[in-house]
Amino acid sequence: MMVAHQYNSCTINGFGFHTQSYDENRPVQSSGVALATETTRFERGNNDNQIVGKTIYYGIIKEVIE
Repeated sequence: MMVAHQYNSCTINGFGFHTQSYDENRPVQSSGVALATETTRFERGNNDNQIVGKTIYYGIIKEVIE
């Protein structure tokens, strides 16, 4: 049987992250994250013309589960 553990914070590659509830009323916030992606898509109506686009996703860490 596998067991999941829930945490209020974690460290990944030397960067510390916290859940939004942990950050409440603290002077420094570490619960916001952003992910930059690069995608390839085809131009509408023209399958020969590829378009490379960048999209940025933003979010707030609600929970950390391992």
